[in-house]
Amino acid sequence: MNKNISAIAGLALSVCLALTGCGSVKTGASADAGGNSTPAPAKPAWQIVLETKITHKSNYEGFLNEKLGFTVGYNGEIHYTRDGAATWPQGQNNSHCRFGLDIVNDKIAWAVGNYSNVRYTVDGGENWIAAKDVPTSGSQNQVSFIDDKTGWVASDTKLFATTDSAATWNKLTLPEGVKLISSIFLRSATEGYVLNSDGTLFITADGGASWNKLSLPFKDTGMANGKGQEGMLNDTQFPNARVTFTDANHGIVAIICTIPKKGYQTWLFETSDGGATWSSNQLNPKEGYMPTNIFLTRDGQYMTLSSTGKEVVVVKRQ
Repeated sequence: MNKNISAIAGLALSVCLALTGCGSVKTGASADAGGNSTPAPAKPAWQIVLETKITHKSNYEGFLNEKLGFTVGYNGEIHYTRDGAATWPQGQNNSHCRFGLDIVNDKIAWAVGNYSNVRYTVDGGENWIAAKDVPTSGSQNQVSFIDDKTGWVASDTKLFATTDSAATWNKLTLPEGVKLISSIFLRSATEGYVLNSDGTLFITADGGASWNKLSLPFKDTGMANGKGQEGMLNDTQFPNARVTFTDANHGIVAIICTIPKKGYQTWLFETSDGGATWSSNQLNPKEGYMPTNIFLTRDGQYMTLSSTGKEVVVVKRQ
């Protein structure tokens, strides 16, 4: 009998709460004046995990995570941090200026730059080993390695491969249509990507013997290069684009482009079907922040943005 009375009382209370608009709303949602629940705003796809200002000489910056990062710069000056930019010890390196960087893991990283010098570390940045120079003149700012032996290095118009820690180099034949290389990415010993400045992405599955191509919707951003050519990335000394694929289907192309009358903008293009379709989104992690250089980790989880004033923002994929 008491159980029946309790049940009736509970039902009455529930009806009363519903009629007076005091019913509970699920966590993560809000209710409007009419009592209708609406989803809470979604968290940004990328969130800031580190902000810092580089005070030593540096051309280009990249972080593997919130703690480990590198800067490469003037006269071969290279610094590393393992404490989230609290300190920046200088690594032992002898080379000309460095313009490009790839971080394989917490021990291995590669750096390229002037006079075709190639350097790599296997101890997290303390010491940098002199590899054989790339057999071409000028400088390089594109480098992508899968370990301490196998990788690619590129200038604006030439691509080289090695499988023996750069003891020897093999010049790869680029496909027709490559006019200005904006980024490269080597996913495996035979599978790689070359991004042209017009948004054409060239893909090889056989070490560069043959290539397929895809087109990214660069023009949809309203971008133009310094010559006023629409849908084109600028020709820059330091990387303004990064490509990464975690498998044959899932990839990210991250770019910093110039929008006429608006300045620099960061855009991300993502695919989950091998490039058959792409989604595009503008990334604006900080109000008024206008980066010019970009670094993306090989797993696509961390992105490093840096401005001309060397204000560095690291964001993590959520």
